[in-house]
Amino acid sequence: MRVEMRAGQHLWMRRYVMPLAVGGGVFVADHMLDAFMASLHVGGAVSWLEDICLASVVVGVVYVLELRFEIASAQLRSFALDVAHQLLTPLAIQRSVVELGLQRVLSPAQYQDTLDSILEETEHLTRLVDSLLLIARMDSGRVRLAPTKINISEFVREVASDLEVLAQEKAQVFSVDANEDALVEVDRAMFRQVLMNLLSNAIKYTPEGGAIAVHTHRLASQRVEITVSDNGPGIQPGDQDKVFERFHRSVAGGKGTGLGLAISKWIVEAHKGTIACDRIASGGCRFTVKIPACDTI
Repeated sequence: MRVEMRAGQHLWMRRYVMPLAVGGGVFVADHMLDAFMASLHVGGAVSWLEDICLASVVVGVVYVLELRFEIASAQLRSFALDVAHQLLTPLAIQRSVVELGLQRVLSPAQYQDTLDSILEETEHLTRLVDSLLLIARMDSGRVRLAPTKINISEFVREVASDLEVLAQEKAQVFSVDANEDALVEVDRAMFRQVLMNLLSNAIKYTPEGGAIAVHTHRLASQRVEITVSDNGPGIQPGDQDKVFERFHRSVAGGKGTGLGLAISKWIVEAHKGTIACDRIASGGCRFTVKIPACDTI
């Protein structure tokens, strides 16, 4: 069944896209070869050389298209399997909770706990589906940014203030050093999502009584740097780049969709910026975002 499905997925590509691409490649290659031969003032005596070169180009075009198609197909299959796995876990939990509740008569308090558990998993599924829809829009180029000029320090303080209560619940030291005025041009809603992802991850993975630091600074390169540091468990060596992959979790047992950092990376790069993750020698990790600065409002 799997082979048949894969063959069906490939059929339309091989039937329609491949011939068009190869035909276009042959036309361009033939035109270029004719122009090259004419520039050398070579007649039909060496037309066989032109045929060999043209055949080589055709074979090369077909090979490259086949290779790129196979890579894209493998990535799509991997993504589909990851999505299925992510959806299966909360659905299995919901089913177990409901089945347990139906097997026996529960007290009102137990029914309340059952409903709370179902609600928690439903909210997790909603966040996952929302993230998947956003990623699909990003991949298809249907996300349109609405940039406005803002004072990034004020913006960081505003977002940090909204999340500070979560740090207080874990008795964490939450420090914000964002007093240097610097203007940037960003989509407020999208960039807020980046900061929310970084700060909520820091709070989530930093143990009780730990420390989280947020810092903004305007660099000499006409860019603004935002750093979020913590002294949590950190990340495994070599995972600095993997943390931005979809569904990757560097900390075992983390409750989340595994898509937040992948979305954050897309948003930052859409603003012509960069985002990176570094391990801190003393423990924890540091996320650094750099985006272009503006001079005037």
